[in-house]
Amino acid sequence: MRRFTLQRILCVLFLLAATSGCIRPEAIAFHGVSDIDLSLSGSPAVALMLDVENGSSHNLTIQEAVFSVCRQNGDRIGRVWLSEAVTLPRKSRTDLNVPLRVSLDNMLTGLALLGDPESAVRQLYVSGEVAVKAGCLKRRFTIDHMPLSAFMERFGFDPTAALVSENAR
Repeated sequence: MRRFTLQRILCVLFLLAATSGCIRPEAIAFHGVSDIDLSLSGSPAVALMLDVENGSSHNLTIQEAVFSVCRQNGDRIGRVWLSEAVTLPRKSRTDLNVPLRVSLDNMLTGLALLGDPESAVRQLYVSGEVAVKAGCLKRRFTIDHMPLSAFMERFGFDPTAALVSENAR
């Protein structure tokens, strides 16, 4: 009986140590967006080229990422999701191609936001979830009602600079 209890305790401690130690958000550093490719034909898609550094000793695979974009009052504008898994090599800094799909709930609202992107960045919020796998362990990170500007800055993307360069074209 005692041996069975000791085995259970050791098993639980091992699982806690394994799930907490492998995937650390601070091991990933975003250094900016080097390219954005927007495709509006068929199903809208966005391909981001991110300059990313993985300081951990594991290859990290982003298996899924799903985000809802909404107004401050909670009205959903659309969804953005990862169209295929993306792998970030261990202990490296690389340009990572991130293919995304976009679905707008109301096309007119989406077009209105594209007409005034500076205002859109200030009034939109992001919620969602990202599933990351390192080796045999998988961990989910949740984002709950974060301002779009703060979300973009977290990934090394300065929304004001992007809007200035886009308007100059």
